[in-house]
Amino acid sequence: MKLAFSMLLGFSCLALVSTSACSSSSPGGGTTSSGDGGPVVSANVTTLATGQKNPGGIVSNGTNVSWTTCNNPESNLNGPGSIMTMPVGGGAPVALATNADNAALLATDNTNVYWTAPDDNAILKAPIANTGEVTLVKNLVNSPLGVAVDATNVYWVTGGGIQSVPIIGGSKTEIDTKLSLQGVYQTP
Repeated sequence: MKLAFSMLLGFSCLALVSTSACSSSSPGGGTTSSGDGGPVVSANVTTLATGQKNPGGIVSNGTNVSWTTCNNPESNLNGPGSIMTMPVGGGAPVALATNADNAALLATDNTNVYWTAPDDNAILKAPIANTGEVTLVKNLVNSPLGVAVDATNVYWVTGGGIQSVPIIGGSKTEIDTKLSLQGVYQTP
């Protein structure tokens, strides 16, 4: 089964799309299938959460789905908001962090959700078990943009390169300082 997430910008809901080897008849006869990576012809759509303020970035570890919200009705990327999470099987959304400013891009592992705080020049995390947010690194010279995580580190991109910090916190490491983001735009 493949999971795909859809957010309707300007709306207040998140939908979970579960695609498996679904197929249907095509107009010229024969069968069109999504089981081989082709276009999805049919899918089961489940609404996970409603009443969310301008949902933005979304990520899943296969067990939980996490997303950002924003209090600014004109943009899901700018302004104060929250980092939300819930099981992919359903349940009540839980706020992991409620003062996330401009947090639109997320990464996750089986334990934590990670995000960038461009206005605060910081990288943060919050345990999915909801025990409070932790600042991994702050006072970055350049605003962090994208974020990714592996088993040991959190990585982010700035206008000056790629950096990392251990998932348990510590000193940041410069991975690449010659990266140019000229002409690259941030999108959720």
